Amino acid sequence: MNQQKRQEKQQAKAQRNQQKGARRQGPKGPQNVSGPRTAAPAERHDPRGRKTALPDGGHAIDTASGAHYNFGRDGKLTSYSKGGMQATFRPDGKFRSVEANGMLIDHGPNGQRAVQTRLSGGWRVVSTGPHQGFVERPMMRDGHAYVQRTYLANGRTYVSVYRTYYVHGALIYGYVPSFYFAPGFYGWAYSPWGAPVAFNWGFFGAPWFTFYGAYFAPYPAYPAASLWLTDYLLAQDLQSAYQERAQADVDTSYASEAYAQGDNGSPVTSEVKLAIAQEVRHEIAAEQAESANPVETSSDGATPPALDPRLRVFVVSSSLSEDTASGPPCVLTPGDVITRLTDTPDTHQDVLASVLSSKNGDCAAGSQVAVSVQDLQEMHNRFRAQIDGGLATLAQNEGRDGLPAGPAADPRRMQSGQPVPNASAQALLQQQQQDAEQVETQVQQAIQADSTGKGGTIR
Repeated sequence: MNQQKRQEKQQAKAQRNQQKGARRQGPKGPQNVSGPRTAAPAERHDPRGRKTALPDGGHAIDTASGAHYNFGRDGKLTSYSKGGMQATFRPDGKFRSVEANGMLIDHGPNGQRAVQTRLSGGWRVVSTGPHQGFVERPMMRDGHAYVQRTYLANGRTYVSVYRTYYVHGALIYGYVPSFYFAPGFYGWAYSPWGAPVAFNWGFFGAPWFTFYGAYFAPYPAYPAASLWLTDYLLAQDLQSAYQERAQADVDTSYASEAYAQGDNGSPVTSEVKLAIAQEVRHEIAAEQAESANPVETSSDGATPPALDPRLRVFVVSSSLSEDTASGPPCVLTPGDVITRLTDTPDTHQDVLASVLSSKNGDCAAGSQVAVSVQDLQEMHNRFRAQIDGGLATLAQNEGRDGLPAGPAADPRRMQSGQPVPNASAQALLQQQQQDAEQVETQVQQAIQADSTGKGGTIR
């Protein structure tokens, strides 16, 4: 989603929340969030300027210096703009979003800060912490345009390639495999195994698994690769969710965190796993067919996987705050599972989805949420990448650790999917987080410079 559309959508969400008198909620439990925050003032004061009443019961103030403030009917600052700076705020006074100096900053429900910066030459840097995010750059292969992303996540670096195209005005990134397997290996991964096999994952006792133990439990045995791959990708997404909370300094102690023992979560059931496994089998079959004739050109106007009527179930791959069909917005975090209900995006490029499984504090199972086509596509891209990673793991361990032997995988590397990792990715992500800190401090100072009385207008 481009910056202007994202900002419009965020402002629309804020206004709807004010009209409903709703308070935006994040996950329950301690919210020990770090970041650029100043102490809350004992009193709040409006800046001096021309005051205008708003239809929702709040008011706006325009100052002589060109600053524009919006306040809710409770008197709390909801948005600010001046020159090239724009900011929106949560009911607790903390930043929801900031846009300044070519940088777009979004604050997630758990306190994590996602930062996006577009650089010259078509480069883009997106970080969710100093050690997590990606650096994107355009690339050409055999006369075709692609983008390459160097990712840092969970302490490792990996690279993915995407084709870009437009659907309904939305920019879509389509995952490009770095290799294809032999047809017989895909058939072995698609079909049931001869007998269920037990498998020791090795993550029992790991902090993330202990923390999410009430939400996710792997199968004790696997009758097919599709179910093994389902547990494989769910485990990866839950590790990402745990890492996000840790980077945002949200308490992840199992003993002290009420989150892990909360009663409003909906664990991943066997029915949900079977639905995911069905999507896994679909992707295996699709990739087998694609391997015979790889797509090397753009697909403008084509239906992306995010809107494919045959694909309904998606595993959330990053933290999102979404509008609900009834009630205040709610949170989705990696490892939650949703199913898409509609196939045609609205004017905000959103489609309607229903929550199948969610962790304690996230959107309740059964609730309907508006999810952007781009976010769904990113979920699908990660889904495909995880399946490829899982298939590679199965290929390396056939006949070992309890896994059955199958036909040779014979991976065939694809030239278009073989990028060169960006050696400066970590430095760029770290610098971006530092720059974001400075930008938010500058916005805070600008807001308080126009305010009167003690304490300023925000914290």
